[in-house]
Amino acid sequence: MPHPQKIIRSYVHNHRIGVLVEFGMFSEITSKAREVESFMKDITLHIAACAPNDVECLMGQGFIKDTEKPVSSLLNEIKEVVSEEIAILRFVRCEVGEEDGDSTDPPRSPANVVRLHGRK
Repeated sequence: MPHPQKIIRSYVHNHRIGVLVEFGMFSEITSKAREVESFMKDITLHIAACAPNDVECLMGQGFIKDTEKPVSSLLNEIKEVVSEEIAILRFVRCEVGEEDGDSTDPPRSPANVVRLHGRK
């Protein structure tokens, strides 16, 4: 399903973990709603803390602030609040010192090391 409005939110934890998340929705007004802003922030925090492998894995994880509730339920709740389709399209999570195997080669630029999650 296409989302005409795409927004990227970021979060950096203790200068060691960085997260970028691309959200999709139908209107810019929705992205500025207090509840949506809070939801987007919570998702970036969750990804930083729980390091899901991809969007599908993220949806099945228990939400970091309420482990009894999966992230998919949180997403459905925010959709009901704003009466609009919202999606987590993809994300990137990188961590300082995270190694890419046992290679003795010098580190590559982050653009070459970081994997984009969510798109096949």
